[in-house]
Amino acid sequence: MGVVRRMTNSISSLFFVSSHLHLHLRMDETKEPHFPFDVWVGHIIPFLRARDVLALACVSHTFYGYVRALPRHCISTGCVYHALNLESCLKLVEFQTKHPFLRMAINVSAWNATKLFDFSHFSAMHTLSIHWFSCDFDFRPLSSLQTLRLYKCGITDVSALGTVHTLTLQDCDHITDVSVLGTVHTLNLDRCVGITDVSALGTVHNLTLIACDGITDVSALGTVHTITLECCRNITDVSALGTVHTLTINWCSGITDVSALGTVHTLTINCCFGITDVSALGTVHTLTLKDCDGITDVSALGTVHTLTLDRCQGITDVGALGSVHTITIDHCQNITDVSSLSTVHTFTRYLWSA
Repeated sequence: MGVVRRMTNSISSLFFVSSHLHLHLRMDETKEPHFPFDVWVGHIIPFLRARDVLALACVSHTFYGYVRALPRHCISTGCVYHALNLESCLKLVEFQTKHPFLRMAINVSAWNATKLFDFSHFSAMHTLSIHWFSCDFDFRPLSSLQTLRLYKCGITDVSALGTVHTLTLQDCDHITDVSVLGTVHTLNLDRCVGITDVSALGTVHNLTLIACDGITDVSALGTVHTITLECCRNITDVSALGTVHTLTINWCSGITDVSALGTVHTLTINCCFGITDVSALGTVHTLTLKDCDGITDVSALGTVHTLTLDRCQGITDVGALGSVHTITIDHCQNITDVSSLSTVHTFTRYLWSA
């Protein structure tokens, strides 16, 4: 124990302690730790400052296994920590959250918990990430958070979360109504298959829809500043999104017509094999076409300011692109003649290495 007492004054000691614990405190997932918990609390934790406890939690899964509660004598008044990760603390049954050092971020996981937390304790946090809360807890105390991520949670009612600045709902299958989330600044809906109506989200600034198969209509989203559509296979009509500033379309097999997107400032189309005609996109400022093998003719894109062609094997002729300001051709093996691009201000080409 004297070694621990002497070494906790430096950051390097944390890695020493962590390695020591890994070597001597082997754990069985189904059993209590071999190293007595009271010895851990009585002889190791008292010599660690709060910053040491948190650093150990970041580098040692063994440490996670021993934490049932953060002892009060580890609290350093006035210290503010940016992040605390308690994701693997499966034995945590007591958690003090109203201490000065827990004011920025926390990551909580409850794989099989039913009584772990009263969320009112987290109202002063900046960022909170909650995983695997299968029950529909009362999330109203979290309405004052700056950033909130819910992953595989049983939440059904998100009416209290409209005041969160940045909200991610991932694999939250029971959510169906997001009409109150139009006031969220940055909203990420990831594999929330119960959501079918996004008509109220036109006032969101940054919206991401990933694998939301229930969503078919995005006609109300033309006023959103930044939109990412990824793996939304049932979205077919994006004609209303021509007024979006930044639009990314990834792996959306149902989208075939992009003729209305010529007024988008920054447009990225990735792995959309049904898109063949880009003749209307010559007025886009920054255009990226990636893995779009159905596109063969880019002669209309000579007025694009910044153009990236990435692994578009159907394109063979870039003779009309000499007036593009910045062009990147990345692994387009069938483009062999680039002599017409000598007048381009910035031209970069990448080829497959042997």
